[in-house]
Amino acid sequence: MVDRLHGWAVGTGGAIVTTADGGKVWTPQHSGWPGSLSAVTFVSSLRGWVITGGTNLLETQDGGGTWTKVSLPGVGVGYNAMAVQK
Repeated sequence: MVDRLHGWAVGTGGAIVTTADGGKVWTPQHSGWPGSLSAVTFVSSLRGWVITGGTNLLETQDGGGTWTKVSLPGVGVGYNAMAVQK
């Protein structure tokens, strides 16, 4: 949760869900990614990243309305954790 109301969760099949009411209602978002997503982090209610489980991230700057693939360096290296500095 980026604050007491806004949060995201990720899972298999490219699943991303979001809440804007502290977790009472979760709404699906379209990631455009066919595989599993392993981690999500946001620095505000608009800007965040998701790990695809490979060498890519998905990035949003509009709260998950749109997700864009970001390639990371490293051939064959899988990422499963991230740190983001504001």
